[in-house]
Amino acid sequence: MAAEAHEAARRYATEPHRSRAGSAAGAGLSAFDLLRLLHGPGPGHLIVHGRYDPEEPRRSRLELAAGERLYAWTFAALGIHSRELKLSACQANVSGRATRDRLGPIGLGPALLVGGARRVLGPLWACDQVASWMFHRCLYAAQAAAPQASWPQWLADARRQMQAMPAAGL
Repeated sequence: MAAEAHEAARRYATEPHRSRAGSAAGAGLSAFDLLRLLHGPGPGHLIVHGRYDPEEPRRSRLELAAGERLYAWTFAALGIHSRELKLSACQANVSGRATRDRLGPIGLGPALLVGGARRVLGPLWACDQVASWMFHRCLYAAQAAAPQASWPQWLADARRQMQAMPAAGL
């Protein structure tokens, strides 16, 4: 997590937010710290643990330090001002079928969008930390190489870079 946090911080010309234990990982932030950061206008890259609840998708959550949790409904209720969020959190963009008739599909990504984020990028499945870090590293490289390209192009370029990477490269 620390390597990915430093990579993201370099991309955004900032310092990674540190956990209470001193490591550079978003999972160490308190719930209030994370909500404060999400109310900022800039982009963000969250490196935290995510859990999707298929029985009650609004209870899908980001898991933070000392057992703290931020539930999907919280993001929709409190509002998010970050214009774009990249989530290195398992199942960050999974949506629930069970709530489709009542509220539409709800999960972490959709709740962040309802809360005000303009764009949320995150996985639909459980993700390995190394794979997540490498994907975002490729994504940042694609953005740097072609800053005027679109998101679909950057994502396709990052995927191609990942597919072309030899196992020894990891």
